[in-house]
Amino acid sequence: MISINSSEEKPLLYGEQNAENVDSEQQPYVVHYPHHGYRSYKWRWFVLATLSVANTSNGMIWISMSTVSNYAADYYEVSLSAINWLSVIFFILTIILGLPAIYILNIYGLKVSLLLATWLNALGQLVRVLSQFDTTWGFTMVMVGQSLAACAQPFLIFMPVQVAEEWFPDGQRTTATTVASTGISVGILLASSICPVLVSHHSQIPLLNEVIMVPAAVAVLMATFGIRSDCPPTPPSSSAAAESANVQPFMQGIKEVMHNRCYVLLVLSAGAGYAIFTALLTLLIQILCPMGYTDVRPYM
Repeated sequence: MISINSSEEKPLLYGEQNAENVDSEQQPYVVHYPHHGYRSYKWRWFVLATLSVANTSNGMIWISMSTVSNYAADYYEVSLSAINWLSVIFFILTIILGLPAIYILNIYGLKVSLLLATWLNALGQLVRVLSQFDTTWGFTMVMVGQSLAACAQPFLIFMPVQVAEEWFPDGQRTTATTVASTGISVGILLASSICPVLVSHHSQIPLLNEVIMVPAAVAVLMATFGIRSDCPPTPPSSSAAAESANVQPFMQGIKEVMHNRCYVLLVLSAGAGYAIFTALLTLLIQILCPMGYTDVRPYM
């Protein structure tokens, strides 16, 4: 519930409470704003674009080596199973870091989380680029770089809802969430289309890493110099103001959803479908190339 106080000349900053006007039984669920105090800022589109570019870059890093697994194995002088681990490490670290990422996002906010994610993503890809200069530890460096980028993924996949909630009015939240969430899918599509075209010989693997470095660098520059706050000075809607005040303790929220049977069923069913999809995506080249397909055709 939001109380309107006509005598208040200046709105509180987004997320602050007016303790003098809040009933003790309603704390901390009431926040005061003057009438017509809600505002949508054009800068919200830059925030959305930054997150979308970061997700796209992360998706490209994740799947790029799997699209040219045969050439990658030859270049780094490892087995195909070792190349598959470059994709599998994303799943492992996303599961391990999922809850910590949600905690950091809730406690430290959008700005810190986005900066952390984009820098991890960019540093990971930079390590992959530098792997071409060390023939002895080349694959080890690629795995380290891939792991750094994988640590960024849980932050990036959980941020779209928060960006939509804190920066966009009610009528644009679905669009904002969809645009940001599809970034990883766009990255997978781009990597699946571009990488097999770029790499026709194992000696071209460094070129692949350099090309994928571009969106990672763009994302970290956008986040570092463009993201100045977790949320706008005033909320975009009444629901955003109410949700900023109604902050549930982290562990309490986890307990509630884990006792929700419908939620658990949704997690299991959606997780199983996503697992099948990513497994096929990772192994598609290795499944179809022995049947006479080239590296390009399976993804087309």
